[in-house]
Amino acid sequence: MIALVDVDPYVLTRGQVELLCDYVASGGGLLFVAGPNTLGMAKSFPRPLAEMLPVTFEEGRPLIAVNAAPRLAAAHPVTSGLGSELKLITKAHALKPKAEAVVLLNAGPRTPAGWGLYSGGGRDDGVLLLSEDAHSGRHSAMLETKKFYVDPKTGKPSFIGLKLMQGDSDGYVGSRAYPAKPSTAYRFAFWLKGDAPQVKVSVTGWKTDEAKPDDREHLDTSLAPLKPTGAWQRHEGTFTTRPESRRFALAFQVSGSAATFPLGTKILVDDMEIAEAAGGPNLAANPGAEEDASVPILTLGAYHRGRVALLNGHPEVVDTVDYFFTTGEYRTLLGRTCQWLAGQEPTAQRLASYAPVKADFPPVPPLDKGKFFPLISWLGTDGGGHLLDERALRERVDDLWEHGFNTIAIGGLGRFARDPSANHTRLLDYAARYAQSRGMAVIFEYEHLTNIGADSPPKPCVFAPSYREELAKQLLPKFEAARRFERAM
Repeated sequence: MIALVDVDPYVLTRGQVELLCDYVASGGGLLFVAGPNTLGMAKSFPRPLAEMLPVTFEEGRPLIAVNAAPRLAAAHPVTSGLGSELKLITKAHALKPKAEAVVLLNAGPRTPAGWGLYSGGGRDDGVLLLSEDAHSGRHSAMLETKKFYVDPKTGKPSFIGLKLMQGDSDGYVGSRAYPAKPSTAYRFAFWLKGDAPQVKVSVTGWKTDEAKPDDREHLDTSLAPLKPTGAWQRHEGTFTTRPESRRFALAFQVSGSAATFPLGTKILVDDMEIAEAAGGPNLAANPGAEEDASVPILTLGAYHRGRVALLNGHPEVVDTVDYFFTTGEYRTLLGRTCQWLAGQEPTAQRLASYAPVKADFPPVPPLDKGKFFPLISWLGTDGGGHLLDERALRERVDDLWEHGFNTIAIGGLGRFARDPSANHTRLLDYAARYAQSRGMAVIFEYEHLTNIGADSPPKPCVFAPSYREELAKQLLPKFEAARRFERAM
């Protein structure tokens, strides 16, 4: 089998892509590990390679926050017994499984695809979820109110202002909302249920296709405010776009003051219909809220006679995928996945976490900067932080030494000051100490020692009594980190 770990296909030649596709189509296995340089973030993603993957994605779409542990989505020998032990995924790509693919693990809240949540206050004032209380089918879209916006001046709860958006928008940006025909009448209908005091149905429009927040416009509908009940009720109405309208999304608004609004109330919407009043198909995406928008983490698929697995996400805070290869639960998951890709029974059992090499390098003489002329090279390609083991690092340092370099550059001091226990930082520290043991010097990439910059005034103000103490909190850990390296430039 072949594994591509956070590889931007831009670095592959056309011939290499064709060979890879032929290999998998002929019965080979491909493990594609998604990272910050792949999929929607890639500079180039050849169509043949994209067709092999068990998911689809949009070019240029940024990573999304997950901040949750993966959960089992389907029973399979690859994931048997592992779902509850996998650690947190911080970021992942927004992917959509193909119809024939099998999602084994997913993460993030179970929200309906094609719907969105607007908050006029804090991000956590409400949540958008899939509900199993449905008018038809398996699910409906549910908005639940959680807390009031707190006035920063008074520190007191002030109001709640939320909108359940039917259209892929957060109510601010609408580039993925529905295309609008200018000066056109539309009709809509839906089923509503809930216990919120009142629901106002309106339309959020945008005057450009870029649909930025400043391009928004408010459109009224023919519906008066609604009082939902505990039984499903059907409502219908109309609205008309303006001459400048380019995109739109339907909005179900709940709002009120902290003095009167009952927190914890919900509204549920199902079986959405949106169409031009003159006639035409239903424009609503995922109208019954049946499609789950949670993020697929491990997806399996087939390509002709071969097998493909896609592992998606960053299980570490520094946007690296190396935790997949160093943590026991993920090592076991990868071991079983590779067995499946090779056409074998996934039988790997509880692989231990990667055991770091314990190496206490002897003290080295300080660098005589007056007699030392540095010939500098980066340690290696480190765009995604994939430093997998000490042996590979020793080989890289030895190769640089044999080619005449006497100094390695390993990035900034900030990571050593912030979290010296992180696996990535530990490996960088190992590489630097090994290089010093070979008589080499170490140089750190320039970075701001403080947060003082042209566009970032210092906090607190330089005249504040606490400024000296706050400045020391930023500087001293970096100075202490630098002192750990005897041969630092």
